[in-house]
Amino acid sequence: MAESNSFPVTHLSWRETRREANWDLPDAEKWGLHRAHYPELVGETFTAHMVQLPSSQSVPERTSDASVVYVGVKGELEFRIGEERIVVGPRDVLTVPNGLPHSCANHDFESALFVSVTTTAEEDDASALSGPHLLPWMDYRRQFRSAILPHAMEYGHHRLSAPHTPLRSLLGHTVRIPTNQASPWHGIPRDLLFVQFSGEVEFSLAGRKCLLEPYDLMLVRARTPYSYANFGTEDGLFFDIGGRILVQGETSTYYESDPGWPINPEVGTYKIVTDDPAFRAIYGSR
Repeated sequence: MAESNSFPVTHLSWRETRREANWDLPDAEKWGLHRAHYPELVGETFTAHMVQLPSSQSVPERTSDASVVYVGVKGELEFRIGEERIVVGPRDVLTVPNGLPHSCANHDFESALFVSVTTTAEEDDASALSGPHLLPWMDYRRQFRSAILPHAMEYGHHRLSAPHTPLRSLLGHTVRIPTNQASPWHGIPRDLLFVQFSGEVEFSLAGRKCLLEPYDLMLVRARTPYSYANFGTEDGLFFDIGGRILVQGETSTYYESDPGWPINPEVGTYKIVTDDPAFRAIYGSR
């Protein structure tokens, strides 16, 4: 396992990391099992990496001691979980609880890309699931809502959230942000992984700007203030996922303006109070 990424933000641009494919996975040299992985991102409660599965290749069956979320990025994969077959395409999100044997194959004519996110939390709430859970894009694209995202009803901050994955130990959702909109500045009390699906979204954080383009990954450490904006000509679509809130009872901090880096203690802050269970699991709430 790679060492924990200690910087407040780690951006893996696909334009660069696509040249860093590593074909050293078990039996990956054998025909039928060819597959590559890209640089790993390590948070406090999860690890993640992009995987490429070429046409007519497969991933051998595995049984993980921890729950895994698979995020479809490009192409199509067929997962086999017991007697069940589940097809995962772009923007689909599959949660597989721990202890469940599973494998996948690419029966298409092009390579597939997917992100594997594995929890490292001591408390893996996989017992909440009796089997695999799929969030298919063709269904959830009709289920975006703005209510869970602070200030999202205000023009200038418009953005939408899709339904969340079912486990608190690997809690994620797809976010859609229209053009010329931006999020408020905020810091979340848990590490977050961002996977860019389509469009471009510019993140401002830790004294830098990161432009996320399709297939990019980014790890943001807990409590790092950030804001994201869409200055493009089409909606931006990304998936973000993280583990449990690191310190029980800790809540997200919202800033009245850019807090700078290091954080300027003179910048005004506020908290969001809500009874929405999904919001409380993601952001914390008093």
